Amino acid sequence: MKKFILMFALGAVIYSCSEETTELDQNETNAFTESVDPKATPRAEFDDSGLGMYHGFIATLDSDFNAKIWINAGNDGKFNATVKTLNGDKYSFFSHEADMAGTSFAFKGVNGNFSFDISDPSNPIVSDVTINGKDGISHVYKEFSTQRGVVSLGTYVDNTDSAFNGVWNLLSDGTPHPAGAGVVVTETFVLSPAGNPFTDTTTETFNFACFGQTGIPGLLLVTTGVANEIWLFEQSSMWGSFMATYDIGVSAILRDNNNLGYDSFSNGDGTQCLIAQDQGTWSWNGRTGTVSFPSDVPLPILECTDPISFAADTGGQILNYRNDENVTRVVTTGDGSNMSLYFTEFATEGCCDELSIYDGSDATAPLIGTYSGSELFQVQVDGTTDSLTLVFSSDFSVNDTGWAAEVCGTAPPPLVCDVDYVDSGGTTENYGVNEDVTQSYTAPFGQVVLATFQVFNIENNWDYMRVYDGPIEDVATEVTMIGGASTVTANGNSGFTGTSLQGEAFQTSGQDITFVFESDGTVTAPGWEICIQYVTPFTAPAASATKDPSAIDLPFMEVEVEPTTLKK
Repeated sequence: MKKFILMFALGAVIYSCSEETTELDQNETNAFTESVDPKATPRAEFDDSGLGMYHGFIATLDSDFNAKIWINAGNDGKFNATVKTLNGDKYSFFSHEADMAGTSFAFKGVNGNFSFDISDPSNPIVSDVTINGKDGISHVYKEFSTQRGVVSLGTYVDNTDSAFNGVWNLLSDGTPHPAGAGVVVTETFVLSPAGNPFTDTTTETFNFACFGQTGIPGLLLVTTGVANEIWLFEQSSMWGSFMATYDIGVSAILRDNNNLGYDSFSNGDGTQCLIAQDQGTWSWNGRTGTVSFPSDVPLPILECTDPISFAADTGGQILNYRNDENVTRVVTTGDGSNMSLYFTEFATEGCCDELSIYDGSDATAPLIGTYSGSELFQVQVDGTTDSLTLVFSSDFSVNDTGWAAEVCGTAPPPLVCDVDYVDSGGTTENYGVNEDVTQSYTAPFGQVVLATFQVFNIENNWDYMRVYDGPIEDVATEVTMIGGASTVTANGNSGFTGTSLQGEAFQTSGQDITFVFESDGTVTAPGWEICIQYVTPFTAPAASATKDPSAIDLPFMEVEVEPTTLKK
């Protein structure tokens, strides 16, 4: 069990409710506008003294205000501080009474004041905090010439009680992480709705199998606009008289097993890194909830590589995309030539989940089009600039397998079909409810049937298509596997369902093929488009829907982010 420190609002640290009302002279007024440069390097000669730079957070006890703070304690001969919120608001403080020989200073500013004691540099104390007329609290760590502090500001909320929320911050004194990148989480700070602060100063180690990490402490790798990495799993804390447990995962650089970027992740079953809906989860005193940290880094720009790169929705090749998404991806040729995308997969909720494509490097560029359902399946989109911006949004319910596209890939020549078999809704409308349709095709003598499922999108586990390698519906000739798709049984019916057959192809053993489709009485979907070709046995041409395996194996190139390698 780890050691925890419970700090009550009226406990060992005394908070002041009063604001200084002393009139300021011109020099003091000028000092308030002087900001500390967060990038200023702590001077090496102060590494063993109380002077130098300090970094941490500052918050009001009602959680309405939460910000990062940098304190300059004589590092450049001045004594000032800068507070910066996530939305960019900046507050300045200074201490005109500071003395190079002193260890306790009173900082004041237009928006508040605080006291700072560095008599013990390993335990700097910020007290008497007032921000915007409210009592507050602050924790900071001393920085060194070779070791800088890191802070990630977060919030939490109860799943069933939105009023139960507050501050959830992670701090590091800059100790290098044994994984080879980032720093160790030194402190987890939580501020309860009642204003009680809880601090966990020791994190349990954990195994993170999906990235090959074992026995590691919590990790922070946070640089605004560059990286946003948090690993903190399998944690437990005695907050007051109750045990709290929590898991946190945030990533904008690392990839899952499909080589896709994502904003958060979970261990899954320990064999693969799965995308998680919430950045963090917690349980405490009969409550459960989520914890969130800012996604201050967009998904990396994907650059066209040789031969192709692969862009996809956040669910990748394993999972559906999530509800309530609003995700932007940018793809670029990297050489100034016009950008193109070839969509190897496309299946979204037709009414409500849409992908908008813009002809440029951001969403202010001209709109090429907005697509849903199966509209972009096996479709090539060409831009007139070297970049395309993809903005995908989903509503609060119903999701699907999503989309995947080859960056700089080109569409293969269209299939020449002997018959184009489509559902009752044609190529533009959904099929109907309560359908029971049987359709057979017979190849000329000496030939067989090659059926390529160019579009396949039916209601998952409720509507089914069965395929028979023969002229009639016969259980003896039912096809149970086509490519990577298998038949399933659910809700009193069986066959291929969902989007499982999209992009697959089947060649018969004889002249005949039979399709049987059944839909239930409620939800419908875009349906199918099957290219029927009569071909010479065993010499069937390659189907246009066949995927190049390299399309999902080649790495992305991040053109804005320096690659980070974590040791295994």
